[in-house]
Amino acid sequence: MHTLRDVPGAAWRPYLQERAVEIAPLFERSGIETWVEFCLRFAHSQPQVVATVGSTSRVENLDELVRHSVNFEPLPEEILSEISALQRRWSD
Repeated sequence: MHTLRDVPGAAWRPYLQERAVEIAPLFERSGIETWVEFCLRFAHSQPQVVATVGSTSRVENLDELVRHSVNFEPLPEEILSEISALQRRWSD
């Protein structure tokens, strides 16, 4: 996410860079250390979500995914509300 926001040309579609600019402050305010944990906590903050599926081609990324796949709390309600507002605007 930081790469999409900060590295020119990293986003293969312009809208990805634009969205990274908007979501990065929420991630940073959350106090969560990794983007993987943030994403997992977001998904499992939704009451209907009972599992997530992640994929990677790098072993170190798989290790991080597995490490963060247990015993996590939902995102703070304020962060969830702001993400929902972004998603509604992005879908328009």
